[in-house]
Amino acid sequence: MRPITAVLAGAGNRGTLAYGDYALLKPDALKIVAVADPDATRLQRFQRSHLLTDQDCFTDWKPLLAEKRADLAIIATMDRLHVEPAVFAMKNGYDLILEKPMATSLKGCREIIAVAKETGRMVSVAHVLRYTTFFSTIKKILSENALGRIIQVHLSERIGYYHMAHSYVRGNWANSHKTAPIILTKSCHDLDLLCWLIGKPCRSVYSEGGLVYFRRENHPMGAGERCLSCRIERDCPYSAKKIYLDLVEDWAIARNILPGASFEEKERYLATGPYGRCVFLCDNDVADHQTAILDFDGVQAVFNLTAFSAEKTREIDILGTGGDLKGNFERGWIEIRVYGGEKRTITIPEEKGLHAGGDFRLLDDVIERIRNKTTESLSSPEESFRSHEIAFACETSRRDKRLVVLE
Repeated sequence: MRPITAVLAGAGNRGTLAYGDYALLKPDALKIVAVADPDATRLQRFQRSHLLTDQDCFTDWKPLLAEKRADLAIIATMDRLHVEPAVFAMKNGYDLILEKPMATSLKGCREIIAVAKETGRMVSVAHVLRYTTFFSTIKKILSENALGRIIQVHLSERIGYYHMAHSYVRGNWANSHKTAPIILTKSCHDLDLLCWLIGKPCRSVYSEGGLVYFRRENHPMGAGERCLSCRIERDCPYSAKKIYLDLVEDWAIARNILPGASFEEKERYLATGPYGRCVFLCDNDVADHQTAILDFDGVQAVFNLTAFSAEKTREIDILGTGGDLKGNFERGWIEIRVYGGEKRTITIPEEKGLHAGGDFRLLDDVIERIRNKTTESLSSPEESFRSHEIAFACETSRRDKRLVVLE
């Protein structure tokens, strides 16, 4: 059986570490035949890894998608550049994997849904946590009514201090005017999980939070503007030297900041580039903590995101009339306690790929669906729209300090 062929728009971290790595590890399942990326270094690196010709490499997505050259198009551009290439690709006959968020406006989300219906193309939004063994196990437990009627769900996203500094203070998702609020760009994953696990419509939201720490007025006395020339860098957990050069957390994205570059080249990059800036002197404006209370037609959910955590993980508590469940995503354990009965613990084995194997399982599922010629998807744009609508409602509630009712 021949591999499914794909074109990739966006060879950044997600394009390389999720989709590119899958194609290299499973060449019988997926072959990336062309790529587009505006960054020449990323483009050349991807070209070498996947043995692509110069004619298969583009600096713009339009010539990449202008002709039908593969079964599947993967849209992994920056968030604000999702709608136009997604619509263009579907109209040119491509099935899609579309990175989350679908779009940075509800209007853009609706346009993608409309074109998917019009063209009959399969669209899978990369809500990859649905595909993980961890959360699919929890979904199965709930579907078996093991906890009785669900009354409350508490979901906490601990972003991790270093991930927050990288992506939401120094990096691409730091400024909501250039991208979107963090409740959408980071946590539409979590809101999607709540929709999927609870299985009821969200009726209202109330949200509080904001940016309290990564602000200019918190710049420490004696600190510099850049980490490599800062007198107190050694005592700062957000030091770019610690995160990217010393790799104190051994984080894949930190290792991948300049793939193939020497220590000295990375040092020079941090001396002038965006990731070497002091976290208190950036142009960030997204919240560093936020809590939302959501009414899912009688089931109360509390979602909390925070930058202030050592561990980068998600924790969940589900409270039912007959039992409760708690779990830690990164640690891979789920504990179920039936009231007056047994307590059992499920340990999830470690899997390859980002998001505890969710990226690879998404690709497995999409490839199987293309081979079976089905337009259905576990993470369809219609399904994903619900989480995006909730995210925008949460941001309105946080900003205006009021309850927002959803139709």
